[in-house]
Amino acid sequence: MISVEREDARQRILASAAQLFAENGVHATSLADISQKAEVSKGTLYYHYTTKDMLVCDVCDIHLVHMMNKTYAWLNTVHENSDATTVFSELFDMFTDDVFEVKLHIALCTEASLGNPALQNLFCQKYQEMGLVMDIASLKMDLNLHDSPHLKQMLFMALDSLMLHSLMGMDSISARYLLERIYK
Repeated sequence: MISVEREDARQRILASAAQLFAENGVHATSLADISQKAEVSKGTLYYHYTTKDMLVCDVCDIHLVHMMNKTYAWLNTVHENSDATTVFSELFDMFTDDVFEVKLHIALCTEASLGNPALQNLFCQKYQEMGLVMDIASLKMDLNLHDSPHLKQMLFMALDSLMLHSLMGMDSISARYLLERIYK
């Protein structure tokens, strides 16, 4: 019974942290804010996470696994006669359709860009993994994306930029338009 309660508290901590990071950013969110939102004592929070960095890494890992799961689901929709621009647009749309996930992604990217090496490593690992899934998709379509590592990097740069621009309220171009230009 105690382990179930502990796991429930841990899940509330993770969900509360993710929500606060998405709303306020990582730096503007304190452990006290998280414990209050999760309705757990500071002692319970520290039992699960002795540092904020550990909590940020777990939130990031969960977020990136969620992105990977979307990528695997997307791969199942790719067929040999699929149009590359269409299927990659669909992937981008999957990543940008949930405002909460976009806000969390940008908050975590910001934290990584500010010099958090653990987050930088997580992003590198998961983007490489997503890149491999893109390679498989490109092989299904006979594109040979795996021969163009810079093209995959450009796809991730475009995705992150689309997410950022959408949050900034800027007029953004469609993923389809952007991908048509990348593939030229």
